Amino acid sequence: MSGAWFSVKPHELPFKKGDIVDAAFSVSIYESAQRSSVSVRFRDITPGGEHGMDFDSLSAYRALCAERELDEEQQRLLELSRETIAEVYRACKKDGIDHADLRALTARFPSLKLGAALAALDVLLELGLADMKADGAGGYIVRAIEGAPKTELANSATYRALSRAPAVRA
Repeated sequence: MSGAWFSVKPHELPFKKGDIVDAAFSVSIYESAQRSSVSVRFRDITPGGEHGMDFDSLSAYRALCAERELDEEQQRLLELSRETIAEVYRACKKDGIDHADLRALTARFPSLKLGAALAALDVLLELGLADMKADGAGGYIVRAIEGAPKTELANSATYRALSRAPAVRA
């Protein structure tokens, strides 16, 4: 069986070789005098099923957004470091991140908890290092703002809530 996903380059996929995916495809059967063959044409591919979703950290992130007090486990799930925020910033700078596509976020940042990736996006937005715009297809793309001035992470309410750091006065 062979397959093709037209108009998509391998580096544009949000996953790598060996990842489990959910795929929508159409099947064609080609018959000739010499042989028959089956061809699969991929219509859409997404990271595999719900098993890849991190509901615990997503729930903690939603509690943070609702300004509820987080317990120690929720704090741990949303733990942010400078390196985490820098990783998310670089992705925003490279080609943007769809804030609404949770499965793509999970696939894009396999080493991060989903809630932590969302919280890092919030930090970047709060600090004016990124902005978010509707993409017209139901998504919200977060992109780094070129030439944004450097700022202290502690100026972000989200970062302070997760690190318990005091605000920095300019």
